[in-house]
Amino acid sequence: MRTNRKIKTYDELRQAAEQLRAQGKKIVFVSGTFDILHAGHAKFLDFAKSHGDVLVVSLGQDSMIRAYKGPDKPVHNEQHRAELIAALEQVDYVTIGREPYDGVTDVTECISLLKPHAYIVPSTDKPDVLARKKQLAQQAGATFFVYAREELSNAPHLSTTAILGHVKKNGF
Repeated sequence: MRTNRKIKTYDELRQAAEQLRAQGKKIVFVSGTFDILHAGHAKFLDFAKSHGDVLVVSLGQDSMIRAYKGPDKPVHNEQHRAELIAALEQVDYVTIGREPYDGVTDVTECISLLKPHAYIVPSTDKPDVLARKKQLAQQAGATFFVYAREELSNAPHLSTTAILGHVKKNGF
């Protein structure tokens, strides 16, 4: 599937989800920033894909990420991030979230239209965010999984924040 065909609006995603459920496919849902891609992201997406047939990734809007993570993020705009995530083999569909930021990452509408079989989140989410996402999964009838982030032996504490800190301190 060409990368640009993987990027869907909410309406397109709703139609695809209806067809997939009619075919008996298991839909897995994840959401996040996915700003500076690294091996931790790949492992997370591999884990997510292993729980179903179709992996849908919802990316936070640029404005939501700035409100949540600060004015220096994201590094890449939402369209750039969508294209990068769509290029990954594990990912079947990508959408850019359209829910307003309310102090906690919100994917209520996306989960409601997808009705995924599984909703997978990273263990690095804040406790209030984990609780909110677990509640959303339960409301949608999805199995909720918390992915225990693995430290990579050759890259401990790998994260977008750590990468940016390294670049600011040491340059490229």
